[in-house]
Amino acid sequence: MDSQARVGSIEVFDEFRAAYAKFGQAGRNALIAVDLEIRRMLDWLEKDQVAYWKAEIRRREEKLNEAKTALHRKRITAAFGNMASDSEEILMVRRAQAKLEQAEAKLKEVKQWYLTLEHEVNEYRGPSQQLGNALDAGVPRALSALTRMAEAVEAYLAVATPGASTPSPFTFAAGNSAVPPPTPSAAAPTTSANSATAAPAGEAKP
Repeated sequence: MDSQARVGSIEVFDEFRAAYAKFGQAGRNALIAVDLEIRRMLDWLEKDQVAYWKAEIRRREEKLNEAKTALHRKRITAAFGNMASDSEEILMVRRAQAKLEQAEAKLKEVKQWYLTLEHEVNEYRGPSQQLGNALDAGVPRALSALTRMAEAVEAYLAVATPGASTPSPFTFAAGNSAVPPPTPSAAAPTTSANSATAAPAGEAKP
């Protein structure tokens, strides 16, 4: 398989180098954006949601205590001969108890989601770190190699082929070196051998 590629324009290097640099920057930006989103989600679960449901549990405990107090007062009143029903107070206690249990379940779910997300993030860190290292080290190295290749081609194009108005085509071999084609040997000059030699003049016969 031929390891040489014919190069016809220096602009190819510039275009590819620009596209590769854009790819490297886009990759770094994507990793940064993902890291920010991960941190935002972890903070939202660990701080905002945990704090919210803890506060809700305290608030609903107070509501439950109020409902129980109201039921206790109603039953004390019934003990002194007041036959008013306490069914409404019992219903309020049950509702307050259900809401408290709901808040406790929500807090438990939030903590579980935090542990699950943290585990998935740890699984993601290894490959993302490898990609980040490749972008940080590999992209600048590749851009530097492309720059050297372009400079080599440019230097070649600056040398005009003798007897021609434009440089002849060239090849670019593996190893980042511009290799000009072999210059044909100059043809040996030809000389004309048609010069006439004058014969010696003979003596006049009588």
